[in-house]
Amino acid sequence: MYPSQHLYLQNKPGALALAQISFAPTTLAIIIAVVLGVAFLAWVIWLIATGRLSKWAKASLQNQKWIAQDNKFNNELKSLARAINEQHAQLGKETWEARISNPGYEDAYNKLVNVNQQVLSMEMHASSLKEELEKFNQDRAKIESKYKEQLNTLDKERETAQAAVNELNKQHKVLDTEFNELSMERARIQREIKEARTNIIEIENSDAPNKSALIFPLNSRLEQLSSALSDVSSKTPAIDEKMAKIETDLNPLNAQLDELGKNYSRTQILMSQDLNPLDDHINKLKQSIKKKEEEIAQLQKSIPTMLEELGAHVDHVRPESLRLEPLYTNLDELHERTRTATNEQQKLRLEMDKGDKSSVRKFAWFWFAVLLVVIAILAVLFFVK
Repeated sequence: MYPSQHLYLQNKPGALALAQISFAPTTLAIIIAVVLGVAFLAWVIWLIATGRLSKWAKASLQNQKWIAQDNKFNNELKSLARAINEQHAQLGKETWEARISNPGYEDAYNKLVNVNQQVLSMEMHASSLKEELEKFNQDRAKIESKYKEQLNTLDKERETAQAAVNELNKQHKVLDTEFNELSMERARIQREIKEARTNIIEIENSDAPNKSALIFPLNSRLEQLSSALSDVSSKTPAIDEKMAKIETDLNPLNAQLDELGKNYSRTQILMSQDLNPLDDHINKLKQSIKKKEEEIAQLQKSIPTMLEELGAHVDHVRPESLRLEPLYTNLDELHERTRTATNEQQKLRLEMDKGDKSSVRKFAWFWFAVLLVVIAILAVLFFVK
């Protein structure tokens, strides 16, 4: 082993175990291995010389050929059986569709009659359930349509009333803004009037030589402010009156909205009370229809097997029918091929039973011995020190 290889093994998991199992046979190991090999070779030569090995090999080879032929027959018979079953199914179907009855297969035929009657009865029941379901669906649609029409009418009335309320609220807001502006204007004018009067009093109480000249403009200003205050004050009652009228008009509209909302809720409750029983019954009908259809499907699944069974009985009885003749011909051919293959397989198995099974086993043991000797020689070379 090169140093680099030794370093590589040391860096790998389990490297120590690999390094310990190295091929370095001792002289004793080589001697034992040679003795084993020579002894085994001598035994093989003896088997060849006596013709035993050749006999075993021929018997094993022939046995493999027989096994391959037997598997081929098995596959052919399985394929023929499938083809016969398919023909029986078709024969049963044609017999049933043509309603060809015969005492020879009365039981199989009556089974199909009974199943067919059950299926027809179930289909009629399912059909009546579907008609009932359709009726209940129509009734439900009518009731739902009636209530939805009422709800739509209430919605429109609510929209109209709400629009009127919104418009009045908008007008009230404009008037309220205007009223606030007038109040602010009146307060401003009142402050200015107070200031003017205060200034006049101060001038009159002063020692100013030109009191008249100073008071005159203030009096003029005071007259103007008084006139403006009178004008602002005259507008306030009209705005108050308009706001009061709007508030009066809003009361019945809000009451109407509240009543419409209650009517809407009551209508929804009534609709639920009328529709819920219908919905429950509709759901039960759907479940019943589903269950009935599942039962029908389960019965219909059994029909192909029954048709195949009927076909097998018809094949045995062979009632006269031009419709069935082509199927009889196909089945005759399949039965003949099946008999031929079965006879050939039986002959083959008789030959296999007469074969030299002892030689086959001995040849298998011979190869097992070869494997054991090879393993023994390798074990000696590796482990004997």
